[in-house]
Amino acid sequence: RQTQAFRHDIQNHLSVLETLLDAGQTSQAREYLSHLGQISGRLSASFQTGNAVVDALLGTKLSLAEQGEISVRCTLKIPESSQILDIDWCILLANAVDNAVKAAGHLPPDRRKLLISGRQKGNFYLLSIENSCSPSIDGPPKEGIGLSNIRAVTEKYHGTVKIEAGNGRFKLQLLFVLSVIHSSDTP
Repeated sequence: RQTQAFRHDIQNHLSVLETLLDAGQTSQAREYLSHLGQISGRLSASFQTGNAVVDALLGTKLSLAEQGEISVRCTLKIPESSQILDIDWCILLANAVDNAVKAAGHLPPDRRKLLISGRQKGNFYLLSIENSCSPSIDGPPKEGIGLSNIRAVTEKYHGTVKIEAGNGRFKLQLLFVLSVIHSSDTP
C-alpha cells in the first residue's frame, strides 16, 4: 500500500522538483530529492535480482500481480557476467510475467500463483516462470507475439525454451549456456 501511494504521488514529486530546478533552487531540489530517496529506499522490493533494470521491471509487474490477488514468489538472481543485455532480460521477463499474470488472473483468488526463479550452476543458467492456469489447458499454447519474442531472444543467446502445461500449471523454462554466450560475439 505504501508503494502504491508513493507511485500515485510520484508525478507531483517530479513537478515539485522541476519547479525548483527551473527556479534555480538546486539546493532545495537536492534536499527534496534526498527525502524522496529515503522514502523510496524504505519501499524497496522484497527481492533483489542483482540487476537494477530487472528489479525496476519486476517491481512494476509483480506489484500489479499482487494487486490482482496473485500470490507471488520471486527468487530470481541475474548473473552479473551473463552477457545478456538488459533490454533482452526485459523482453524475456515482461512477456513471460504478463502471460503468467493473465493466465492466473482467470482463476479464483485462492488458486492464483506465480513463481519466478533463476539460478546459475556452473556454465548453465536456468530461468523458470511458473504460474497457475486453467485446468483445461493441456499442452503448450499457440505461439503468440509474447512467446515468439521470448523464443527470439533465447535463440539469440543460443538458449533453449521448454514449456510444460497441464494439471492447472504452466511452466516456462529458459536454459542458457553462459560459456557459449561468452565465447561468441556479444549479440
